[in-house]
Amino acid sequence: MSDGHHGNTEVVQQFNPIIIGPLRLPEFRNARTNEFPDQTFRAGHYNLSRVKEGGLNLHRYYGGAASEYGQYWMLDKPPTPTGTLASRLDSAILPSWNNQMNSAATLHVPAGVLLMEGYAASQKDQRSHFLGGGWQIFIPQPILGPLIKFKESMASKNLVQAHRDLEETQTAQRALLERYTSHLQQADEAYLRAFTSDTSTCTNLLRNGNELRGLSYQDRQMLQQESHSLSDKSGKPPLAGRYKVHSQTITLPSGQSVSLSLHVSLRHTGDTTRTYMQGNTRVTETTQHYTRVFEWS
Repeated sequence: MSDGHHGNTEVVQQFNPIIIGPLRLPEFRNARTNEFPDQTFRAGHYNLSRVKEGGLNLHRYYGGAASEYGQYWMLDKPPTPTGTLASRLDSAILPSWNNQMNSAATLHVPAGVLLMEGYAASQKDQRSHFLGGGWQIFIPQPILGPLIKFKESMASKNLVQAHRDLEETQTAQRALLERYTSHLQQADEAYLRAFTSDTSTCTNLLRNGNELRGLSYQDRQMLQQESHSLSDKSGKPPLAGRYKVHSQTITLPSGQSVSLSLHVSLRHTGDTTRTYMQGNTRVTETTQHYTRVFEWS
């Protein structure tokens, strides 16, 4: 693990549009905009980080439609009790969102808590376009809820309840990571299934695969025939077999790399024979028929 952007967290894992993170869980989809929280980070890049010993104080402006304890936070303590234009621009908080930013909140996050953090993405609507670029922190609601209760328990000096609140936070984190692991496994399986079942890709690789050069000219000709019922009139023994035409490594949504090979199997389905006269010579011609099957391994 490496230190986070500000030194108060350690990076557990980094995510981007190719390697999907926990913020792509269906539960985080915004029902109104149909977007996910990872789209609020610049280019979809963000870190899953764990708070170091000593904890971390986070801050946010709120008011109007924005509640005191929302999921988005910033590192720097507000220089003024109300939001400035600079802070609105850095966090890309559009006026149309009706966050009045007329109050400021602080939340202490204890060591061991997981956060999502990165640079704020730009946001725009018909009237405004804010570039963002400030460092933002996202706390998923299942983790945020117990943290708010922890703050209230500490304020009332109920240390027993505060300890329970922290345990609830840890339980929520484990449950979130379990859901993410399951979602990632399903995403990997779906991606691999879609990739290997794409017949247009297979057909293209049949002509451009990087392993074709290892096959004989005759084998390539047989494999590349357009007909679904391939045939060979050469009179040679059947060519049925398994031929490797392409190899490549793909990256799954989890970030894992998988090496795949595309094989084409020619399956001998039978022969047809016809006899005809060629001048005074009686000719018997045998045609061998094949089907072509794509197989990834």
